[in-house]
Amino acid sequence: MEHMRIPQSEPVVQPIGDDPSSAPLSRLDEEAGDRMPLSRRSNGEHVNPPHTGADQDRGDEPTTYTRQHLLVVGATILIVLAVAAVVIRPTWHPWEKETPPTSLCDGVYATSEINRLAHMQTVGYWGSGRDLCGIRTKKGTEDDSDRRIFVIRIWLSKRFNAGYGIEWDRDALASDTSGDVKRFDVPDLEGEFYTWHYRAENTAYGFWVTDRFFLVVSFYNPDQQPDGPATTEQALELMPDLLSYIAHQADQHGVLPSTTPTTEPPPADPTTQPGTEPTS
Repeated sequence: MEHMRIPQSEPVVQPIGDDPSSAPLSRLDEEAGDRMPLSRRSNGEHVNPPHTGADQDRGDEPTTYTRQHLLVVGATILIVLAVAAVVIRPTWHPWEKETPPTSLCDGVYATSEINRLAHMQTVGYWGSGRDLCGIRTKKGTEDDSDRRIFVIRIWLSKRFNAGYGIEWDRDALASDTSGDVKRFDVPDLEGEFYTWHYRAENTAYGFWVTDRFFLVVSFYNPDQQPDGPATTEQALELMPDLLSYIAHQADQHGVLPSTTPTTEPPPADPTTQPGTEPTS
Protein backbone atom coordinates (compact mmCIF):
# COMPACT_ATOMS: atom_id res chain seq x y z
CA MET A 1 0.00 0.00 0.00
CA GLU A 2 1.42 3.20 -1.08
CA HIS A 3 1.55 5.98 1.32
CA MET A 4 0.52 9.43 0.10
CA ARG A 5 3.25 11.84 0.40
CA ILE A 6 2.24 15.21 1.64
CA PRO A 7 4.28 17.93 0.03
CA GLN A 8 5.92 20.19 2.48
CA SER A 9 6.23 23.84 1.78
CA GLU A 10 9.62 25.27 1.70
CA PRO A 11 10.35 27.63 4.54
CA VAL A 12 10.51 31.20 3.43
CA VAL A 13 13.52 32.94 4.71
CA GLN A 14 13.45 36.70 4.60
CA PRO A 15 16.63 38.51 4.15
CA ILE A 16 17.89 40.10 7.24
CA GLY A 17 17.89 43.45 5.52
CA ASP A 18 14.08 43.27 5.00
CA ASP A 19 13.24 42.65 8.65
CA PRO A 20 11.44 45.74 10.00
CA SER A 21 12.97 45.15 13.36
CA SER A 22 16.39 45.45 11.88
CA ALA A 23 15.61 48.60 9.90
CA PRO A 24 17.19 51.87 11.05
CA LEU A 25 15.11 54.11 13.30
CA SER A 26 14.98 56.85 10.68
CA ARG A 27 13.34 54.46 8.27
CA LEU A 28 10.82 53.36 10.86
CA ASP A 29 9.93 56.95 11.46
CA GLU A 30 9.34 57.53 7.78
CA GLU A 31 7.13 54.45 7.48
CA ALA A 32 5.19 55.45 10.61
CA GLY A 33 4.77 58.92 9.18
CA ASP A 34 3.38 57.47 5.97
CA ARG A 35 0.78 55.54 7.95
CA MET A 36 -0.29 58.56 10.09
CA PRO A 37 -3.32 60.62 9.01
CA LEU A 38 -2.59 63.34 6.53
CA SER A 39 -3.67 65.99 9.01
CA ARG A 40 -0.92 65.03 11.45
CA ARG A 41 2.37 64.74 9.62
CA SER A 42 5.44 64.12 11.71
CA ASN A 43 7.07 67.24 10.28
CA GLY A 44 4.38 69.44 11.84
CA GLU A 45 2.55 70.17 8.58
CA HIS A 46 -1.25 69.88 8.87
CA VAL A 47 -2.96 68.76 5.74
CA ASN A 48 -6.72 68.36 5.82
CA PRO A 49 -8.09 65.33 4.11
CA PRO A 50 -10.40 65.91 1.17
CA HIS A 51 -14.04 66.41 2.08
CA THR A 52 -16.65 64.12 0.77
CA GLY A 53 -19.99 65.36 -0.48
CA ALA A 54 -21.64 64.44 2.81
CA ASP A 55 -18.98 66.30 4.75
CA GLN A 56 -19.50 69.42 2.66
CA ASP A 57 -23.25 69.30 3.20
CA ARG A 58 -22.80 68.98 6.92
CA GLY A 59 -20.31 71.84 6.92
CA ASP A 60 -22.53 74.25 4.96
CA GLU A 61 -25.57 73.91 7.16
CA PRO A 62 -24.27 75.90 10.21
CA THR A 63 -22.81 78.64 7.98
CA THR A 64 -26.06 79.14 6.06
CA TYR A 65 -28.09 79.23 9.26
CA THR A 66 -25.75 81.77 10.83
CA ARG A 67 -25.96 84.12 7.85
CA GLN A 68 -29.74 83.92 7.74
CA HIS A 69 -29.89 84.56 11.47
CA LEU A 70 -27.67 87.63 11.18
CA LEU A 71 -29.76 88.99 8.31
CA VAL A 72 -32.95 88.64 10.37
CA VAL A 73 -31.38 90.33 13.41
CA GLY A 74 -30.00 93.18 11.29
CA ALA A 75 -33.33 93.79 9.57
CA THR A 76 -35.11 93.83 12.93
CA ILE A 77 -32.71 96.43 14.34
CA LEU A 78 -33.19 98.65 11.29
CA ILE A 79 -36.97 98.47 11.61
CA VAL A 80 -36.83 99.35 15.32
CA LEU A 81 -34.56 102.34 14.65
CA ALA A 82 -36.79 103.58 11.83
CA VAL A 83 -39.90 103.39 14.00
CA ALA A 84 -38.11 105.15 16.88
CA ALA A 85 -37.01 107.96 14.56
CA VAL A 86 -40.56 108.51 13.33
CA VAL A 87 -41.97 108.58 16.85
CA ILE A 88 -39.26 110.70 18.52
CA ARG A 89 -38.40 113.13 15.70
CA PRO A 90 -41.43 115.52 16.04
CA THR A 91 -40.70 116.28 19.71
CA TRP A 92 -36.96 115.81 20.19
CA HIS A 93 -34.41 117.86 18.27
CA PRO A 94 -31.18 117.87 20.32
CA TRP A 95 -29.14 118.88 17.29
CA GLU A 96 -31.23 121.97 16.52
CA LYS A 97 -30.79 125.40 18.07
CA GLU A 98 -33.37 127.18 20.15
CA THR A 99 -36.40 128.22 18.08
CA PRO A 100 -37.33 131.90 18.48
CA PRO A 101 -40.91 132.71 19.54
CA THR A 102 -43.16 134.79 17.31
CA SER A 103 -43.63 137.38 20.08
CA LEU A 104 -41.58 138.69 22.99
CA CYS A 105 -42.11 139.91 26.53
CA ASP A 106 -45.37 138.06 27.16
CA GLY A 107 -46.67 138.70 23.66
CA VAL A 108 -46.26 142.49 23.70
CA TYR A 109 -43.74 142.82 20.84
CA ALA A 110 -43.51 140.97 17.53
CA THR A 111 -40.23 139.16 17.04
CA SER A 112 -40.07 140.06 13.36
CA GLU A 113 -40.40 143.80 14.07
CA ILE A 114 -37.82 143.73 16.84
CA ASN A 115 -35.41 141.94 14.50
CA ARG A 116 -36.00 144.50 11.76
CA LEU A 117 -35.74 147.59 13.95
CA ALA A 118 -32.86 146.41 16.16
CA HIS A 119 -30.89 144.81 13.31
CA MET A 120 -30.64 141.46 15.06
CA GLN A 121 -31.81 137.85 15.07
CA THR A 122 -33.86 137.30 18.19
CA VAL A 123 -33.97 133.91 19.89
CA GLY A 124 -35.99 134.80 22.97
CA TYR A 125 -36.24 136.96 26.05
CA TRP A 126 -36.18 136.89 29.83
CA GLY A 127 -38.36 138.85 32.23
CA SER A 128 -41.83 140.30 31.77
CA GLY A 129 -43.51 142.82 29.51
CA ARG A 130 -44.79 144.79 32.52
CA ASP A 131 -41.47 145.77 34.11
CA LEU A 132 -38.18 144.39 32.81
CA CYS A 133 -37.63 142.40 29.62
CA GLY A 134 -34.27 141.49 28.08
CA ILE A 135 -34.08 140.64 24.37
CA ARG A 136 -31.68 137.83 23.52
CA THR A 137 -30.02 136.93 20.23
CA LYS A 138 -29.48 133.56 18.60
CA LYS A 139 -25.87 134.47 17.84
CA GLY A 140 -22.87 134.11 20.10
CA THR A 141 -22.56 131.83 23.12
CA GLU A 142 -24.43 131.55 26.38
CA ASP A 143 -21.57 133.41 28.07
CA ASP A 144 -22.10 136.57 26.00
CA SER A 145 -24.13 138.38 28.69
CA ASP A 146 -26.76 135.69 28.22
CA ARG A 147 -26.65 136.86 24.59
CA ARG A 148 -28.61 139.93 25.66
CA ILE A 149 -28.67 142.73 23.09
CA PHE A 150 -30.96 145.28 24.73
CA VAL A 151 -33.32 145.69 27.64
CA ILE A 152 -36.81 147.22 27.92
CA ARG A 153 -37.90 148.48 31.31
CA ILE A 154 -40.94 150.36 32.62
CA TRP A 155 -40.07 152.46 35.67
CA LEU A 156 -43.00 153.27 37.91
CA SER A 157 -41.55 156.63 38.88
CA LYS A 158 -41.18 160.21 37.71
CA ARG A 159 -37.41 159.83 37.89
CA PHE A 160 -34.96 157.42 36.31
CA ASN A 161 -31.85 156.38 38.24
CA ALA A 162 -29.05 155.44 35.84
CA GLY A 163 -26.64 154.63 38.64
CA TYR A 164 -23.47 156.31 39.86
CA GLY A 165 -25.51 159.28 41.12
CA ILE A 166 -27.11 160.11 37.77
CA GLU A 167 -30.89 160.67 37.78
CA TRP A 168 -33.20 161.97 35.12
CA ASP A 169 -36.69 163.50 35.24
CA ARG A 170 -38.69 165.46 32.67
CA ASP A 171 -37.19 168.81 33.62
CA ALA A 172 -33.59 167.56 33.66
CA LEU A 173 -33.92 165.97 30.24
CA ALA A 174 -35.61 169.05 28.76
CA SER A 175 -32.90 171.40 30.07
CA ASP A 176 -29.79 169.28 29.29
CA THR A 177 -27.10 171.10 27.34
CA SER A 178 -24.40 168.41 27.19
CA GLY A 179 -25.27 167.38 23.66
CA ASP A 180 -25.64 163.74 24.71
CA VAL A 181 -29.43 164.05 25.15
CA LYS A 182 -31.56 164.53 22.04
CA ARG A 183 -35.34 164.79 21.79
CA PHE A 184 -37.54 163.35 19.05
CA ASP A 185 -41.30 163.40 18.57
CA VAL A 186 -43.94 160.69 18.52
CA PRO A 187 -47.05 162.84 17.98
CA ASP A 188 -49.82 160.38 18.87
CA LEU A 189 -48.47 159.48 22.34
CA GLU A 190 -48.31 161.59 25.50
CA GLY A 191 -45.04 162.65 27.06
CA GLU A 192 -41.63 163.21 25.52
CA PHE A 193 -39.12 160.95 23.79
CA TYR A 194 -35.33 161.20 24.12
CA THR A 195 -32.11 159.43 23.28
CA TRP A 196 -29.13 159.61 25.64
CA HIS A 197 -25.54 158.60 24.99
CA TYR A 198 -24.16 157.51 28.37
CA ARG A 199 -20.48 157.70 27.45
CA ALA A 200 -19.10 156.58 30.81
CA GLU A 201 -20.82 153.21 30.40
CA ASN A 202 -20.82 153.06 26.58
CA THR A 203 -24.60 152.69 26.63
CA ALA A 204 -27.31 153.97 24.26
CA TYR A 205 -30.58 154.87 26.00
CA GLY A 206 -34.04 155.67 24.74
CA PHE A 207 -36.57 157.33 27.09
CA TRP A 208 -40.31 157.72 26.92
CA VAL A 209 -41.12 160.08 29.79
CA THR A 210 -44.50 160.91 31.31
CA ASP A 211 -45.82 161.97 34.74
CA ARG A 212 -46.61 158.31 35.44
CA PHE A 213 -43.58 156.35 34.25
CA PHE A 214 -40.32 156.10 32.37
CA LEU A 215 -40.16 153.56 29.60
CA VAL A 216 -36.45 152.86 29.04
CA VAL A 217 -34.68 151.00 26.24
CA SER A 218 -30.95 150.46 26.67
CA PHE A 219 -28.15 148.94 24.56
CA TYR A 220 -25.18 148.25 26.84
CA ASN A 221 -21.77 148.03 25.12
CA PRO A 222 -23.16 147.42 21.60
CA ASP A 223 -19.68 146.99 20.15
CA GLN A 224 -19.08 144.00 22.44
CA GLN A 225 -22.31 142.17 21.65
CA PRO A 226 -22.63 139.34 19.08
CA ASP A 227 -25.64 140.88 17.33
CA GLY A 228 -27.61 144.11 16.91
CA PRO A 229 -26.08 147.52 16.21
CA ALA A 230 -22.31 147.37 15.93
CA THR A 231 -21.62 150.62 17.79
CA THR A 232 -23.25 152.91 20.33
CA GLU A 233 -23.74 155.51 17.58
CA GLN A 234 -25.67 153.01 15.45
CA ALA A 235 -27.83 152.11 18.44
CA LEU A 236 -28.66 155.81 18.94
CA GLU A 237 -29.53 156.18 15.26
CA LEU A 238 -32.05 153.32 15.26
CA MET A 239 -33.48 154.21 18.69
CA PRO A 240 -36.29 156.59 17.55
CA ASP A 241 -37.95 153.98 15.32
CA LEU A 242 -37.38 151.16 17.80
CA LEU A 243 -38.63 153.13 20.82
CA SER A 244 -41.65 154.42 18.91
CA TYR A 245 -42.68 150.85 18.06
CA ILE A 246 -42.10 149.63 21.62
CA ALA A 247 -44.09 152.54 23.08
CA HIS A 248 -47.07 151.94 20.80
CA GLN A 249 -47.09 148.20 21.52
CA ALA A 250 -46.81 148.73 25.28
CA ASP A 251 -49.68 151.21 25.16
CA GLN A 252 -51.91 148.92 23.07
CA HIS A 253 -51.26 145.86 25.25
CA GLY A 254 -52.09 147.63 28.52
CA VAL A 255 -48.75 147.02 30.23
CA LEU A 256 -48.25 150.68 31.18
CA PRO A 257 -49.18 151.90 34.67
CA SER A 258 -52.49 153.74 34.87
CA THR A 259 -52.04 155.29 38.32
CA THR A 260 -49.82 158.10 39.57
CA PRO A 261 -46.52 156.56 40.68
CA THR A 262 -44.68 157.18 43.91
CA THR A 263 -42.20 160.03 44.11
CA GLU A 264 -39.62 157.76 45.78
CA PRO A 265 -36.61 157.16 43.52
CA PRO A 266 -36.44 153.67 41.99
CA PRO A 267 -33.45 151.40 42.41
CA ALA A 268 -30.45 151.81 40.14
CA ASP A 269 -30.75 150.56 36.56
CA PRO A 270 -29.51 146.93 36.61
CA THR A 271 -28.36 147.13 32.99
CA THR A 272 -25.51 149.45 34.00
CA GLN A 273 -24.58 147.87 37.33
CA PRO A 274 -22.02 145.05 37.12
CA GLY A 275 -23.19 141.82 38.67
CA THR A 276 -26.81 142.91 39.12
CA GLU A 277 -28.25 141.82 35.78
CA PRO A 278 -31.38 139.70 36.16
CA THR A 279 -31.16 136.16 34.90
CA SER A 280 -33.70 134.33 32.82
